[in-house]
Amino acid sequence: MPHPSQQFRPRSPCDELALLQSDQPDFLATTEYLHPLITQGLNLFEMSPADYRRLENQLLLDVRIAAARFLGNTANHTAGYRFCTYFSWYIHQRIGEKHPKKTP
Repeated sequence: MPHPSQQFRPRSPCDELALLQSDQPDFLATTEYLHPLITQGLNLFEMSPADYRRLENQLLLDVRIAAARFLGNTANHTAGYRFCTYFSWYIHQRIGEKHPKKTP
């Protein structure tokens, strides 16, 4: 379980959009904002330390791609979607590559 100070605390959609718009092109503050979300998602699964670091690094790099795509689609802003919710899909995809669902 992450330390309480490291737990992800989502911002409002408006605050997230302001962060994204002011954080281009590197999205370093956005990456820092989402790091606890990434950590919480990865901690739900058992994996080797090497796999954990690899997935964490991939997801940290994915923040820039996801942020650019999110900002590129104005429907995301006008609908009031949260970037953290949008980015959770990236977490799901990366974890799914390592831990695919088993079909009966």
